[in-house]
Amino acid sequence: SDLPNWLKESNLLLVFIAGRKPVASSFRGQLTRPARMGAQLGHLVAAANFLVNSAAAVRGLQIYPTLPSNARVPIKFGLCGEVINSKAKPWFLLYPGLCAFMGFFPLVRDPVQDAGVPEWVTDPVLFKDISRISAHGILLLTGAFIAAVTEEVPGIVCETRSCLPQQLTIGYLALMFGSLGATYLAQRTLTCSR
Repeated sequence: SDLPNWLKESNLLLVFIAGRKPVASSFRGQLTRPARMGAQLGHLVAAANFLVNSAAAVRGLQIYPTLPSNARVPIKFGLCGEVINSKAKPWFLLYPGLCAFMGFFPLVRDPVQDAGVPEWVTDPVLFKDISRISAHGILLLTGAFIAAVTEEVPGIVCETRSCLPQQLTIGYLALMFGSLGATYLAQRTLTCSR
């Protein structure tokens, strides 16, 4: 028994169908390949990215009016979290603005829509799925980092702190490079023939 046309054309992700029948692939509604856990993970990471970045943007807009009018907002930090450059108070809106952009951009446009596929790839759909999950994960990670920075800025402005926690910047960079490395390994392992 084939699936109804309305279900084939929808963007729903089918989690399970008995047997080895093909199910919808992520974002495209195609019924051309078996379901993969990665498609489910992709939707979960995309939703988490939207929620974290939206919450960070709202929180940043809540913090902005509490800053003194003559505040010097840190906008550039060193590797260990020390403030390198500061600007006037309106520059604080950069933080919630970036979070809003990172949260809403994937809803408007697929982050890997126009990305090329290397010649060594034998499964370009899986390659793009892995790339999409990675893009959403990096946006989520960066949004969480900017949210943490946003929470620290008022203390730096009021001089109760002089820098970000040292582990914050180093941890963010370690997670970022780890994510990129895991993406590369997944793409090389899962999408090319041996």
